[in-house]
Amino acid sequence: KPLSKYKLRLATQDESDAICGFPHNGVAPVGLREPSVPLLICRAVTELQPPTLFLGGGEVDLKLQLSVPQLAALPQAFVVSASDPRNPADYPRGELQAQDAADEPATPPGATPASTALPD
Repeated sequence: KPLSKYKLRLATQDESDAICGFPHNGVAPVGLREPSVPLLICRAVTELQPPTLFLGGGEVDLKLQLSVPQLAALPQAFVVSASDPRNPADYPRGELQAQDAADEPATPPGATPASTALPD
């Protein structure tokens, strides 16, 4: 099912605690309490230059540095078109590069609508 068929939303703090097991502002993409949760990476992130991310590291004051290819190589990671392209003309000082969100991703293998998002 394409992502457009789901109503994605941020998890509540209680949901995040139950799924992740990390404190607020410390959620990491690895070591989740519930390892079957897919990690959705917006396609625009794969175009970052330099391709480096600083993510939650399991504690509020701890960050994890990963390259985009390292993040995308995680077993639960799926690159998806999750943002609408923005009009570069709206950013005259060049703050934004055009994003390509034309592809519709498939549901990650083994995922169900209940484990990834709320169905329509």
